[in-house]
Amino acid sequence: MIIRDGDGELKADIDGCFVPITREESEIVPAIVERSIFGKRAVFFDRDDTINDDVGHCRRPEDISIFPFVGPALKRLNDAGLMTIMITNQSVIGRGWLDEEGLSKIHDKVRQDVLPGRIDDIFFCPHLPDGGCECRKPGIGMALQALEKYNIDTLNSYMIGDGDRDVEFGEAIGCKSYKVSDDYTFADAVDDILSGLR
Repeated sequence: MIIRDGDGELKADIDGCFVPITREESEIVPAIVERSIFGKRAVFFDRDDTINDDVGHCRRPEDISIFPFVGPALKRLNDAGLMTIMITNQSVIGRGWLDEEGLSKIHDKVRQDVLPGRIDDIFFCPHLPDGGCECRKPGIGMALQALEKYNIDTLNSYMIGDGDRDVEFGEAIGCKSYKVSDDYTFADAVDDILSGLR
């Protein structure tokens, strides 16, 4: 609950204590509360070196090689009722080496190769690393698109990626984040996510 005290100051009830908040925060808090009650839970994940071998600026569908454990792991997330959303920086477009139609063909192959798992949606940043955009991870522009489209409860959602920027992205939107490596794979992260749901 948000109130205005006798001095006109806005305050939010947090566990029975009224804490001062700004006007901007007073507009955001109800949306966060609504998402925590009605929002969908999701697993955001990176593409290259997270679910497939990173070939460096992939330009052709035939160059994508999905790790064999990814499809079954995604299926387990699907079966648990979690949305699966890929969030990927693709400066290959900004560099002029691939267009959006070409990237769409690559992602069609990704969707095919992760069967029986399902990717619910894919968001990508086409800009160069020094382009100053707000969507390139660790920026949260792609997350904001997903939140608007699906009403996701980020505080009860997750992020899986191979880099620090993936972890920073997840933490910036309130997700629990998992960093994969040769010793800790996407499937391992999914095991940990699902074990925490029980």
